[in-house]
Amino acid sequence: MQLAIKNTILKTHNCLIILLLCLGLTSCASTQKDRLAQIDSISNKLSGFLGTSKAPDKSIQNTKEEAKPKNRSPLIHGFIYDAAQSDKFIFFYQGKDARSVKLGEAVKKYANETGMTVLAYTADHKSLANFPKSVFADQEITEKYFGTSSGEVKLPTLFLSQYDSYAAIIASGEISYLELVKRMNQLAEERVAKHTRKYYY
Repeated sequence: MQLAIKNTILKTHNCLIILLLCLGLTSCASTQKDRLAQIDSISNKLSGFLGTSKAPDKSIQNTKEEAKPKNRSPLIHGFIYDAAQSDKFIFFYQGKDARSVKLGEAVKKYANETGMTVLAYTADHKSLANFPKSVFADQEITEKYFGTSSGEVKLPTLFLSQYDSYAAIIASGEISYLELVKRMNQLAEERVAKHTRKYYY
């Protein structure tokens, strides 16, 4: 019994030391990215020490194209920047199709401006340069979004997924960046109108 108590005290003591090291290291890190990386590293070590470590989900990591938002653009509705934290684009295309290339350029530029995540799916195993981590759109994925098989869908198509529970078509075929901005702004106005809370932009 006393041995078990001593082991528990020793583990608790070691955990506190690791946490103190974590705080010390993160305060010395030069950037937020460095701090987060150090916290993740120490957190993984701590989880391993406690026997609670878990492997990351590589399938999710490999399908996301995340953009870092720049300064807010006057062209883009302010609500979009907040919504980009929970919403994401689902982009279906063919790598050798000129219309797909054009829409892909608009999607990438918009994602860079707002920080919107893009899940990109290629129908012909050919990835666009802007979306090198694209996943092949097999029948299961195609039916999930289009409700039909891959031979009956129109490409390129861009969906907007809200909170992982709802996906609506934003564009089908080739549209410009400014047209995409206009459509997303209209959608933002509709969404803001449904809420009583005021959004400042």
